[in-house]
Amino acid sequence: MKKLQLFLTMLTTICALQVCFAQERNETSQPYIKVIDCKNCNEIAISLPNPEYSLSIGYGAHKYSGKLFVQILINEEGNVQSAKSILGHPFFRQIVEKAALKAKFKPTIVSEKLVEVTGIIVYEVNPANLEQLAEEKILKGGIINGKASYLPKPDYPQNAKDFCASGKVEVEVLIDEKGDVISAEAISGDELLRDSAVEAVKKAKFNSTGHLLAKVKGIIVYNFVPEKKCIDVGIVNKKARFIPKPEFPKSCRCSGQVVVQVIINILSGKVTQARAVSGHSLLRISAVNSAKQVIFTPTSININRLIYAKGIIIYNFLPTGNTEF
Repeated sequence: MKKLQLFLTMLTTICALQVCFAQERNETSQPYIKVIDCKNCNEIAISLPNPEYSLSIGYGAHKYSGKLFVQILINEEGNVQSAKSILGHPFFRQIVEKAALKAKFKPTIVSEKLVEVTGIIVYEVNPANLEQLAEEKILKGGIINGKASYLPKPDYPQNAKDFCASGKVEVEVLIDEKGDVISAEAISGDELLRDSAVEAVKKAKFNSTGHLLAKVKGIIVYNFVPEKKCIDVGIVNKKARFIPKPEFPKSCRCSGQVVVQVIINILSGKVTQARAVSGHSLLRISAVNSAKQVIFTPTSININRLIYAKGIIIYNFLPTGNTEF
């Protein structure tokens, strides 16, 4: 009886150890993308969310392992103003930049003033093990608009209408065996149209792949047609009758180029909409305020009911505090 009890105790112990070791193997072999450092920003970090891991990057299961570096600009409120991938595999660029934009930090105070700071978030990629990669079958589908049993039309956002945003938006989509959308991400097209396209694709339904354990990755293409006619006139700095000099932010020891997109009513010569598409965040506000006051020569010519023109104004903020445009 004692021998039987001893045997059962040993068996229970061995089984427990096997479970522990199995759990340890599973934990260490799980794929992930996680934050491992925040250079120049660790001490002020409140939350550094990890990106959502995707077994498939591009058109197949990836085996990449290594580090990814994203440079961030943290504004006075502690929010990430901009995030740009500067080192690491290009397939992960959008994934880590999207995660970095969700990070939150404590505001930084220098000489009793809130200031912007920069930092670099470092991510580590650990791929799935080879067995998992072998089990996960992903088929390349190309452009798959025609394979959808239900493909909703995306909304045309008002902001996009205001800026005459138009053209093709490509959304990369991963579909499971049942024809449901697992993930969708815009990979090209106007920034003002991307979110709308992605939201529409997420509601789509596709025909079953017909393959056991097979997923399909493909591209959905939407073509947005503007409701109002606009002509693209390119850089309009030299075409303006009057461009007010933008105010240089006193609290900003910054310089560089700011590009502002403008919509012009050609009948009045006035700017109806303006938005900065690149440049330092503090300089953008000043540049946009200036662009809204720019005046062009009005025209009475109305070809095919064309009323609006879209172009860009380039401002160069110099370290001296002066501005060129």
